Formats: sequence, structure tokens, C-alpha cells
Amino acid sequence: MGIVHFLNVKNGDCSIIEHATGHVSIIDVCNAYEESPLMFALDEALAELAKADGLRGNFDQKNHPVNPLAYLRQHGISDIFRFILTHPDMDHMDGLKALCAAFPPTNFWDTDNKKEIDFGQGSPYKEADWLYYKSIRNGNLTNGPHHLALYDGASGKYWNRSETDNGGDGLHILAPTRRLLSDAKSSDDYNDSSYVIVYWSAGGRVLFAGDSHDDTWEHILKNHADDVRDVDLLIAPHHGRKSVT
Repeated sequence: MGIVHFLNVKNGDCSIIEHATGHVSIIDVCNAYEESPLMFALDEALAELAKADGLRGNFDQKNHPVNPLAYLRQHGISDIFRFILTHPDMDHMDGLKALCAAFPPTNFWDTDNKKEIDFGQGSPYKEADWLYYKSIRNGNLTNGPHHLALYDGASGKYWNRSETDNGGDGLHILAPTRRLLSDAKSSDDYNDSSYVIVYWSAGGRVLFAGDSHDDTWEHILKNHADDVRDVDLLIAPHHGRKSVT
């Protein structure tokens, strides 16, 4: 059975799937950075203390976010088979360069977008992450990950089809479609080009929704209603915030 980790990463997203096949997928990243050895040791000690004491509760978690790099190391994860960027917003790729330097992914799922960002003063995000992402998107990295831009219904070895056709890693793409991506390019609003992915495992179904909007969900309800009906867990669009209409 696979294991899914949902990380507390400020106002962004980061989920880790340890697939039953042994592969590891990361969907989006935020708050990733290299820590000093002292901070890393402190994080490990606090994690062990919480585990030993059986601590439970909220504990003001929003003010104490997780660093995905430290989290991966604490859980003995050293290889990333695929990184999935649901869409090109900075709160979904904050710390991307550090993540890829520490844990170079074999595959990088992206969308065929043309987004540009003008970094001004006061941005909470690092322009270096954006430039690194563009180098992956544009194929400018000599030893970069295998870059894929996939669409609704895509079937392939390892993500939902193995060598014996038994489901691979259980990742099923419901969006985007080529039309949704074309519309996103025209409007320069890439939320409706987000990946929406159902992860099927022996333990149930988890639906990852990126920052998808109404057009995406009209498509899904028309074409994939059975896939999303009664899912076990929904990772809601826009982090579930109420300000989204």
C-alpha cells in the first residue's frame, strides 16, 4: 500500500507519495531550502520528541511550517522518481532549485505554458527558482530531468501502466485538456491549466486539484464524474481557502 504525506508549507502546497512500487512522487513544493547542520539536527530532535511523546493537535502549525528537504531526509527518502508541478505559480515551486539540487528528480511533469513573471521588490519568492524552472521548461539543462507535458487521459508506463499493465503508480490525469491550456494561454491565467490527478491505491483515492477553476471542473464533472465521486480525500483547489469563488 502506498503512503501519502501532506506537508504544512506556509501558504503553498507540497505532497509526497511513496508508491507501492517503490517510486516517490512529489506534487508541488513550497518552503524548501537548505538548512545549516545545526538546524537540521534540531528539526530531527523535535520530530523524534513528538514521535516519542505521542503529541497530537494543531500546535499553531501555520507559524511552524515544514521544510520539505528536512522532511524527506527525516523519513529516509533519497530518490524522487517524479516531480509534478500542477501549474506555474510560485507558491507551488518555492524552493524548487534547492529541492532539485538535493534530490534530482528523474521526471518532471509540467504544463506546456508560456507564463512569464516580472519579479519586483518585496516578492516573498526567489527569482532563482523561477529562472531554474524556466530552464527546465525550455530544455536548457544539460543533465536535467525528463520533461513531460501531459493531458487528460494520458496513459503511460510507470504512472498508470506498468510493464505488466497492472496500474503502475496509480496516477490518473483528469485535467488539463488542450482546450483548457489554450484558453489559459489566451487569458494568461494558468489556474485552469492545472493538473488534476486522482491517485488510486489499495487504501482508496486521493484527488489532487492544483488551483483548478470552474472550467476545469465543468470538464471533469462532464467526463470523469465516476472518477471523482466519493473520493476518500480531496486536496482542494487554492489550498481550500474561502476567498476563491
